[in-house]
Amino acid sequence: MSASITASHPGARGRDGFDSRTRKTFCLALPLTLYHFDLLRRSQERAQGCQAGAVLRGQHSKQHPAPPLLRALLTRIGEQSPNVAGTMPIVMALTGVRIGSLGPTFRWLRFTTGSQTHFRRALATRLPFPPRRQQLAFASRAMSVRIQANLPGASQNVIGRSFNIALIQLGSISADKDANLAHARQKIAEAAASTKLDKAVDVVVLPEVFNSPYGSAHFEKYAEVIGWHEAQDGSWDVELCSSPSVKMLSRAAQEAKVWLFGGSIPERSPSDAKVLYNSAPVFSPDGQLVALHRKLHLFDIDIPNQITFKESETLSAGNAPVTIIETPFGKVGLAICYDMRFPEMAMIAARKGCVAMIYPGAFNLTTGPLHWELLQRARAIDNQIYVATCSPARDLSSGYHAWGHSTIVDPMARVVSTTDENECIVVGTIDMKEIVKARAGLPITTQRRFDVYPDIAKLV
Repeated sequence: MSASITASHPGARGRDGFDSRTRKTFCLALPLTLYHFDLLRRSQERAQGCQAGAVLRGQHSKQHPAPPLLRALLTRIGEQSPNVAGTMPIVMALTGVRIGSLGPTFRWLRFTTGSQTHFRRALATRLPFPPRRQQLAFASRAMSVRIQANLPGASQNVIGRSFNIALIQLGSISADKDANLAHARQKIAEAAASTKLDKAVDVVVLPEVFNSPYGSAHFEKYAEVIGWHEAQDGSWDVELCSSPSVKMLSRAAQEAKVWLFGGSIPERSPSDAKVLYNSAPVFSPDGQLVALHRKLHLFDIDIPNQITFKESETLSAGNAPVTIIETPFGKVGLAICYDMRFPEMAMIAARKGCVAMIYPGAFNLTTGPLHWELLQRARAIDNQIYVATCSPARDLSSGYHAWGHSTIVDPMARVVSTTDENECIVVGTIDMKEIVKARAGLPITTQRRFDVYPDIAKLV
């Protein structure tokens, strides 16, 4: 989105202290929040007996109320800074702008027009920015304004920090739920202890419907009451839950000290035993259930002579447009399998600041070869985020044959890590520098035409 900040130079005043020829409006990229600030409203100026501007020294330095307003704006931007990537949210006022000496904190800003210094103030507000030098050019009528910023080192990033992820392509899923849970718990511990990467694994992901055979004929038998909703976050006791799958996942997350995206399980509604969902629980490293995504789009397909499947025969659809999990690394979006075919979900998640989408899924041998990786790469490049998909391993003796090929894709649609159809653990790094680089090189986040078409993230 853009922050629109309007200010005027006070040296060329019209009847009310403004000269339309010198009024400038600058738009800068600020993901997630659309700021519309007219810092120096005429009514405010008249009430305070002040003219436009932000001059702190000079021949009319005592006439201007802008510095407190600018500081308030910087504070608000600072609160949103974790959501900014690949762009520079710089506050601009007046006509000429020069910015320098930026460290982890805004050290100073200087707005110059001719010989006057219009704004120079040390700020305590911490505003980290992407680890690269950004240069943005703006032209306003006859005047060209250039912004230049020296950014802090590569360890800092405003969208979060890099983290390691492990996808468990689980095999040996049978009709024995207890055996499935025990096997999954073992693999969670194995994934968390992986030494394939330089640093420890932070996030572990299980596949769709990992605790039972996959198929409409099995959902009723294996469904469990979870009884969690968002309002209970922080007060809900996992141990009081009757779901054996949730209890196992909670303990496994706590033991492994990882964020655990627990694949999905058939869930029975606590208020209506006839209502079933395909639900994906998420656990924090202390074992708390922090989110539950109910599959939004049910897998109802009929490809002649190849495959017919109708989840809606037994399952109900969820109603949340997207599930977003706040982690220490940044925001992560969650959806399930068929949800990946609907670009709106990933788009909303990205617009709301997510650095990655995670899809537990189970594409089949018809749709898998055609669309599994293609859709994943499309969601990644559309939104310049990472996308991770986690499938069950293929079992040709079962009633449903999963494609496998669990995969991690980066914001430029490059495959970071993948596998074949067999049971294994796929690991990779969600690297924030790659997100920043992609968005800086292809700045689609700042080029969208929301004046022509709507921002879908604002509609939900």
